[in-house]
Amino acid sequence: MALTIRNITDEQIEQAKQETGKGTGSAALVELIELSASRRRVIDSQAKEIRELREKLAHANRVMERLASAADDALCIVRQKELLQ
Repeated sequence: MALTIRNITDEQIEQAKQETGKGTGSAALVELIELSASRRRVIDSQAKEIRELREKLAHANRVMERLASAADDALCIVRQKELLQ
């Protein structure tokens, strides 16, 4: 398939070649497209992992709140028993 790319500067082509180590601009652009797709998959995977970790953190925070409340209740019971003795 032939492709014409307009509005690309020589500097951009050179940057693509340097970034990929490819000798031609077309090979460099193809490589950058492949890198972009690969990075997109990594980003999507990381975004999913972040969502899952946030859910786990929210759950852990809820558990900690319940534990703190239970500890406070236990302390009140101990203090009441001390007063009765």
